Amino acid sequence: MILYFFISLIYIFSYVMLILKVTGYWQQAADISLAPNNTIPRKFISVIVIARNEAAHIEACLGSIVQNKYPQEDYEIILIDDHSEDRTVKRAQDLYIENLSIHSLANKPKMSGKKAALQYAISQAKGDIIACTDADCQVEPQWLNIINQSLRLNSQSMITQLIAFDDQESILSRFQTLDLMATMAFSLYGINRKFYYTANGANMAFSKSAYQAGDLQSKMASGDDVFLIQAMAVRNPESVKFIKSRLSIVSTGVEKTISAFISQRKRWATKSKAYASSGLVKMQSFIFIFHLYIIINLIWGVLVWPIMIFTGLFALFLKGIADYLLLSEISQYYRQPKALKWYVLSFILFFPYIFFMAGAAVFGNRIKWKGRELT
Repeated sequence: MILYFFISLIYIFSYVMLILKVTGYWQQAADISLAPNNTIPRKFISVIVIARNEAAHIEACLGSIVQNKYPQEDYEIILIDDHSEDRTVKRAQDLYIENLSIHSLANKPKMSGKKAALQYAISQAKGDIIACTDADCQVEPQWLNIINQSLRLNSQSMITQLIAFDDQESILSRFQTLDLMATMAFSLYGINRKFYYTANGANMAFSKSAYQAGDLQSKMASGDDVFLIQAMAVRNPESVKFIKSRLSIVSTGVEKTISAFISQRKRWATKSKAYASSGLVKMQSFIFIFHLYIIINLIWGVLVWPIMIFTGLFALFLKGIADYLLLSEISQYYRQPKALKWYVLSFILFFPYIFFMAGAAVFGNRIKWKGRELT
């Protein structure tokens, strides 16, 4: 019994210390601002947006890019239409954006999917810097300036940046918002401490030459974001960085239905098995096993050994406090304190969610996305 308690305490406090480390690292990370008087020389930037059936969002996305405080002559927008079945292209054309070029994969029968679209877009890009966002996202007015500054000043090959959800008054929205906040904190911690590398194609930028030299996965239909940053990190860990800046946050909408949410997360989890980063796998495994430890203690305590209920509840209590401190810090930074309104319910729902994600990661194979089946 004593040995069991001793090991349990070590494991519980290991989790708490991890969360506190991530919280402290987030607090200490500088919020990047623009250099005085905008003195950083500008490089030409190619902004890539890949769209499939995004008629409802494409105008807002392109409109936010055009509103950037970066000279129009110093960037281009490349929109790749991935076999859309709606009015995505027509709505983009109707905006009459001077530095926008639209390419349709419908004219290239052998090309489909985000990976092929990105590769084709880069082959057409004129810029030394490639900036990526998704067609259902909106960027901040200083987004391109921060990208240019970050890649120029620090000699980075790739940066990944903050993403925010448009928070809504619903439990599903709040759950996604809190989950994303935690993901951003762990991404910042892992990348900038060189422990593991992950990225999101909704807000990343890299040098064109670095992409062309990248050893990318070709078996997955998606995932260039993570595979690319990991390939660059293998060559030079110092060449990639997570940028924390309110000036370069990209916002997007939450999934509005349970089925859409499950489909999205299943897609994310399924491709995670191909990630090469041992550090990322270790971190994900540690967090999953800790949640499993709590559930086993509570169930086994009720059925067999009542004392295990105490260790399970103790772990649950400390986890709740540590997680709240982390999310409270990040929600204040995002200026979304209302996201914590449903913290307790989101905290409880995270248990079935993490088991679902683990199952999808291990056993998932085929997924559907926007009317197509991906493998």
